[in-house]
Amino acid sequence: MTDPARERWQAEASEPQEPQTRLADALDMLDDITRLTSDWIWSLDADFRLTFISDRIMESCGIPAAETIGRALTDIGEFVSTPDFTQPFRDQPFMVEVESGCRRHLLVSGVPTFSNETEEFSGARGTARDITETKKAEEISSRLVAAIEDIPEVFFLHDADDRLVVANSKYRQLNQQVAEHIVPGVSFEEHVGAIVRAGLIPEALGNEEAWIRERVARHRNPSGTFELSRQNGRHYLIQEHRLPDGSTASFAVDITHRREMEEALRESMRRQWEFATDVAHELRTPIAVLRANLDHFDESREMASLKDDVDSISRMVEQLLTESRLINIEIAPEETADLAIVSRSVAEYLGPLAIRLNRSIEVKGADRRTPVWGRAETIEQALRNLVENAIKFTPSGTTVAIEVTSEPGLRVIDHGPGVPADLRDKVFTRYLRADRRGMGAGIGLAIVRRIADAHGASVGVETAANGGASFFMKFPSLGSIVGVAE
Repeated sequence: MTDPARERWQAEASEPQEPQTRLADALDMLDDITRLTSDWIWSLDADFRLTFISDRIMESCGIPAAETIGRALTDIGEFVSTPDFTQPFRDQPFMVEVESGCRRHLLVSGVPTFSNETEEFSGARGTARDITETKKAEEISSRLVAAIEDIPEVFFLHDADDRLVVANSKYRQLNQQVAEHIVPGVSFEEHVGAIVRAGLIPEALGNEEAWIRERVARHRNPSGTFELSRQNGRHYLIQEHRLPDGSTASFAVDITHRREMEEALRESMRRQWEFATDVAHELRTPIAVLRANLDHFDESREMASLKDDVDSISRMVEQLLTESRLINIEIAPEETADLAIVSRSVAEYLGPLAIRLNRSIEVKGADRRTPVWGRAETIEQALRNLVENAIKFTPSGTTVAIEVTSEPGLRVIDHGPGVPADLRDKVFTRYLRADRRGMGAGIGLAIVRRIADAHGASVGVETAANGGASFFMKFPSLGSIVGVAE
């Protein structure tokens, strides 16, 4: 308060006033406070009947204040435990049922009053605080906490300062060895550090501090899901979300069973491939002997057809062996291949086959370097399969074109009947040949797709300008692959 204001207030306060004036001012002030306060204000007489209640009762419960005068508080609502109005009491739960059928929850406090002359009990006065919305919020919060506690996934929540707010029983159980660090208020870095140093993160062993720093950074900047291995061989899929208020919600789903199933499936596939590889190896020699023996017979239409069938079987065996070698293909970041060199090599390799079948092979765009990330011999295998397929279907006397494109990519164009639109996806399906003659068994084009996938490339087939088929492989540019320099 400024000095002039203080002087004016003191002057007004020192002015002589009649008792009635002072009483009127006090009542006005009491009335203003009663109207402005967020609580009810009430008073009872010696018979516990209301002599006053503030208008707030109308706002919260829809009961006109005038209608309550002369009634007991218990006529308006219900105490959980009726207080002794002759003694001071605080925050006694009180419920009022409103016309809508809902209940308003209040906390009632009061003190007794006594006559100045006789000192006998003359009534009570007090307040009633409406806590309905607070109670609803508490009930919602309680249900939410119960739901979080009972969900089968691991859940924990950190506030904007990265301090633990809540962690459900699954998370506490998972980290019970460091329970003292899994309590509200503990920082994420502190409790993750405790978990790591207790040896509960196998992958962090021997590199604890670096792992902690990386995990804290990932938590503070969540992006996508990641897998985490825990003690006792458990595996979890972690997903973290930054909420609008800056807090971070984290979920962890136990995927141990899924990992075990995937591992069992991989083992089953490995055994199948081993079996197929063993069979293919065993068949190579007798097929080669059979083919050599057929060359001793006189040429005839039947013999030529038989040789073609044996050659087809031989190619299938070779394809099986090729695919078995591609099961676990891993390409190092520094590996590159030149599509121009690959194209010329395939043309040279398959040239004799094309000539023998009265076809020719043409290479376009191979006069310039076209480097891509990948393994040269593997890309060469894919291109060889595409060219062999084209030679098979292009008519006698026509040319199969190998084109190196600037995308970078490769195209193989023939003059055959093309591939119907409804079969263009199926031709790359393993063990299912959907070609220009219909459906059948085959793996040549499936190998092409497997190799393309390993190189981050796309494959497909279109109709060529001449009406034939135009098979393509489109590779990502070197500059678009992280860790690979052009």
